[in-house]
Amino acid sequence: MRSRDRVLRSIAFREVDFTPLCLHAWPGLRRECAGIREYAERQTELGIDVVLPLPRLPVEMDHAREAVTTREERSPYPLLKKTFRTPAGSLDVAVEQTADWPHGNDVVVWSDFTVPRSKKLPVCTAEDIEPLEHLLSRRHSPDLERVREAARETSAVAAELGLATIAHVEGLSSAIYRFAGPEALAVWGLDDPAAMQRLVDVVAAWEARRTSFYLERGADIVSKGEWAAGAFLSPDLFRTFMMPVLKQEIARVHEAGAVYCYHGSVDMMPYLDLIREAGADVLFGVDPLEGRWDLGKTKEICGEDVALWGGMNGYLQVCRASPQETERAVEAALHTLAPGGGFILCPVDDVPLRENPAATWENLRHMARTWRAMCQPRRP
Repeated sequence: MRSRDRVLRSIAFREVDFTPLCLHAWPGLRRECAGIREYAERQTELGIDVVLPLPRLPVEMDHAREAVTTREERSPYPLLKKTFRTPAGSLDVAVEQTADWPHGNDVVVWSDFTVPRSKKLPVCTAEDIEPLEHLLSRRHSPDLERVREAARETSAVAAELGLATIAHVEGLSSAIYRFAGPEALAVWGLDDPAAMQRLVDVVAAWEARRTSFYLERGADIVSKGEWAAGAFLSPDLFRTFMMPVLKQEIARVHEAGAVYCYHGSVDMMPYLDLIREAGADVLFGVDPLEGRWDLGKTKEICGEDVALWGGMNGYLQVCRASPQETERAVEAALHTLAPGGGFILCPVDDVPLRENPAATWENLRHMARTWRAMCQPRRP
């Protein structure tokens, strides 16, 4: 059985020759590779299954040509301010330029560094939503052509090696978190539900266009990063604002013949019934340590409706672990989540390789050996 078939059949609860071990994404390795082929081959050398990520689309507002950035000396950190001008008005983003700010004198909205250092995010009031819509509707043909070409290359390598492709697309909750901040995500639905619904509609339309880009390129799996939902949305607000969008997204992905992967994060247990109700095919992010997932309860709730992808923590149980700790993590995940099918073993979310590369690679090989001994049939 080829890797692509094994992964997709596992998600569909169909019979496979053995439970896959497959990293949903491995940015720690991707940074070390010259190209997508090397990224695939270094994983296949471990003897594990591989999904190849299609290239990410740029976020339009980060590349707005009309934006103006200024720098103001302050204590303790300089203030960087970026102003986006649109026909509907201007939006400002301001961040403190800390010593570890990785973007020079630029302000990049879609960056993990921005929200924690922000003094102002693009959307602060309902009046900011229309300018945001203008910024998210732009097209930059040189950027798109570059992404198209990279997607063609990735698809060709995947077809040659028998691998599945996966598109990582911004989730509704994570996009609102970046554009408006965690407080708005958490409380606008209570304090100003009309504004929240308007923001949801704008962001969902933007995401739908980006999802369509990947479906047109034949992505096998569309993974939506909704890591902010469990952290900041109550289950009631999740049902009110996210469920309608989630159901539409899943229907669109299924209509294109692809698989929908919901990418969760911490404290996901109260949301499992909702994700199952929405019709997601597979749930990624199952992490018993930092994510605080109850593996047994997760398997029970998701049953034979939602496949599970994860089972162990990449940083604490591979990168910073002893071989014995890695082995125990693999065994616990397989014993609890593999019975009945619908499971892909994966260290969540990443396995960093720069901190202690020699020990990490040894643990990765030990992880693969343990998995192989438990799952793969012995060859005569």
